Amino acid sequence: MVRLAHYPHNENMIRLAEKWGNNGMGRNTGISTIEFSMPGVSDKMDLMMREMVDRDKTDVEVIVWSLSNETSPSPARTSIS
Repeated sequence: MVRLAHYPHNENMIRLAEKWGNNGMGRNTGISTIEFSMPGVSDKMDLMMREMVDRDKTDVEVIVWSLSNETSPSPARTSIS
């Protein structure tokens, strides 16, 4: 399995993982410094995830979709649906 960086990757990276026979993660940009309470953050994360899934949903090498990584608990983060 390949664990990629904390952002959506170019589709060429997904194709390369497929060529090498690796599984990978579809990653969104939700990292530890993100402020979920800022206006528009939830909508932007939702859009990015939808675009990634739409682009890579038929690629068998993507086995996990990651929305955020190492984010601190907060009411704003927990309420995102």
